[in-house]
Amino acid sequence: MTDSKLITNITVCPLNLGLFALLLSYTDQREWLTDRRITIIEIPNQHQIAESFISITPDLLLADNENAILRDLLVLENNREYANKQHQVDDPQLIERFNENIKYLELDPDASTLRLTHTQHNTLVIGAGPTLEDHYDYLRVQRALPIGKRPLMIAVDTAFKALSSQSIIPDILVSIDPNITLSHLPEEIPDSVTLVYFPRVPSSVIEHWTGPRFNAYSKATLYDELDAKHPKLRLFTNGSVIHPAVDLAAFLNSWEITLFGCDFSYPNNKTHAFWEDGLLGPKASEAKHWVINGHGDKVATDLNFRAYLRSLEHYIRLKPQVKFYQSSLDGARINGAQYRECKV
Repeated sequence: MTDSKLITNITVCPLNLGLFALLLSYTDQREWLTDRRITIIEIPNQHQIAESFISITPDLLLADNENAILRDLLVLENNREYANKQHQVDDPQLIERFNENIKYLELDPDASTLRLTHTQHNTLVIGAGPTLEDHYDYLRVQRALPIGKRPLMIAVDTAFKALSSQSIIPDILVSIDPNITLSHLPEEIPDSVTLVYFPRVPSSVIEHWTGPRFNAYSKATLYDELDAKHPKLRLFTNGSVIHPAVDLAAFLNSWEITLFGCDFSYPNNKTHAFWEDGLLGPKASEAKHWVINGHGDKVATDLNFRAYLRSLEHYIRLKPQVKFYQSSLDGARINGAQYRECKV
């Protein structure tokens, strides 16, 4: 335990000023407020947390709208150690899956070579969020444009059935999840669709794919040994398949990236486009958390979606050369991405 006398400065960031004011009106807090080491910050930096900090997770539930981003970063940091335990290098199931897929790593080319064939600078990245359903007509029109004029279309695996049901065929499908199965994909997959997969994907999915296949890794340490023996493109990931899909678009020299179905929340009380509520994870009706949407209102979500959102926003801040757009205001507000109306 650190001796409090050794502490020279303490910065206090109330995450709900209204509640803080109420507290001061009912209780005497002079004992610590009069300590000369105390500095109170009314508007804390929303995108950076101190190297040393103290936050109590249940108390973070009381954060107001203006401090939602900082709240999410604190929750993410508090849970980082637990989350990392799910991705250990010595995990027997992980080792077995890698061994199963070595033959595909040797057979299929590195995703970095896609730069040779994809030269568009405008890319549509498609997630499986509920607002994807609002843009089927727009995406169908984009897909029908002549080659050379249409944007590159990169979709995540769980969005493929939704797109296929509307006769929208993406150029590239990205899959990273060890739990993805053939049931998550359309029964008939056009040969024109390129699969970019991580070696955690089940071999049954890789083998079933009839079109071009390319592989990649994340930048996590669990891929270091594989990369030393079988070097591949390493893409940004932090829990969501949307992350490597976006990073792949950036790697392919996209100047503009427009996000569809990247909601990180449950607008209209739905979890995903096309899929029945709860089939791909938690049910929207059971959500206990929130983020701010593009209209400035609270929208229901789950802790993992909040973490994915903040990780994407951090990535966007590191890519000032790329212009990011979000196609809907109903999903979570994505800081760093401008709203672009995408209608026919």
